[in-house]
Amino acid sequence: MNNLEIKEIKSDQIEQYKNFLTLGLINDEENFRITPNDDLNAPFPTKDQFDSFTFGAYIDNVLAGIVSFGRDGGDREKLRHKGILFRMYVSKDFRGQGIAKKLIEALVERVKTISDIEQINLTVI
Repeated sequence: MNNLEIKEIKSDQIEQYKNFLTLGLINDEENFRITPNDDLNAPFPTKDQFDSFTFGAYIDNVLAGIVSFGRDGGDREKLRHKGILFRMYVSKDFRGQGIAKKLIEALVERVKTISDIEQINLTVI
């Protein structure tokens, strides 16, 4: 795999993020629970915090995949020990190269450093 870099995408990069996700919503609509119209005015999915973040996988500085993490239930006391992995997507052009695995590994490694997260949940379409 050429020059794979996993790095955090911040909310001030929403345009790059939305452009990438919108292409996914159009080209792989069967893999999402939302449509491009549903996401049109949606805010950035995470809060730029240690326990609410989005990672991007870049190959030669081209965004190839994304994944987000946040606490399940937000600030609800009884759910704070759970997190959720969501909005995982790898562009068709980059599939079969282990990018999704690398994104999940990076997410899990970061979550391991959050002392009160005991569980990561995900949903799959």
